[in-house]
Amino acid sequence: MYALLPAMGHASDEVLLQALQEMVELYRPNQAKLSRLFVWFGVLLRRSGTISAEEKRKVEERLQMYDNLLDEDPYLAFCNEG
Repeated sequence: MYALLPAMGHASDEVLLQALQEMVELYRPNQAKLSRLFVWFGVLLRRSGTISAEEKRKVEERLQMYDNLLDEDPYLAFCNEG
């Protein structure tokens, strides 16, 4: 459900940032799943028409903190090769 939040109406940057923190806490043991959730979260965030550019920028900054997690995901690395 967390990954879908950016697509839901009235999702503020505060709500989205809280969701990111909760995902980190919940999925810390399963980093592969966490990285895939971040990918979907980011895709839906960028495509959202209900979130202001400023709010998107704030959330994107937080997501960028986890770029190394995405770089280390074996599945995403495989997808980038193909």
